Amino acid sequence: GLDFCLGVDIGRMGGDDTVFVIYEKRKELLIQRDKEIWKETTLDKIAYHIIDLDRLWHFRKIYLDNGGIGIGVYDMLVNSPGFGKKRVIGVNNSEVVIEYLPDGKEKKRRWMKEEIYTNLKVLMQQRKILIFSDNETWLSLKGVQYEYLHMRKGVMLKIDSPDHKTSHIAEATVRAALFAKEKH
Repeated sequence: GLDFCLGVDIGRMGGDDTVFVIYEKRKELLIQRDKEIWKETTLDKIAYHIIDLDRLWHFRKIYLDNGGIGIGVYDMLVNSPGFGKKRVIGVNNSEVVIEYLPDGKEKKRRWMKEEIYTNLKVLMQQRKILIFSDNETWLSLKGVQYEYLHMRKGVMLKIDSPDHKTSHIAEATVRAALFAKEKH
């Protein structure tokens, strides 16, 4: 009767880490249960590992990057028996979401990244998420920076990590934190 999700930031070769974070949801509280960091690996090993983790944890949702190299893992999982698009959620944080007014004019433009990081920030402020208190995790979260960019269409929030090598845990965590929005 426990409720688990998996957040994954997919790296591959060339120094990018792959991070798996597992969270349990208890009412409105998300509790981190596990974290794995893999150095250089291949996409098929990542997909098979997610399938193995699912056998152990029985995830309700799996959130992973479906942009760039992550699309390969996403495709493998969505087409695996017992998975599908209802359980495997692609979170492409470079996607732009545009809302329009009834007359067709652009109302608001935002990055998906803005939305997922804001969700994590709110959960942390409301003390609705318990995250491992280790140096790696907090270094990753503290390394995330934001700035407001004044653009022709208004102000946009830009979220980035200057040291990309430390951002992988934060990226997996923001994806898993989307589980807080799931209705049961």
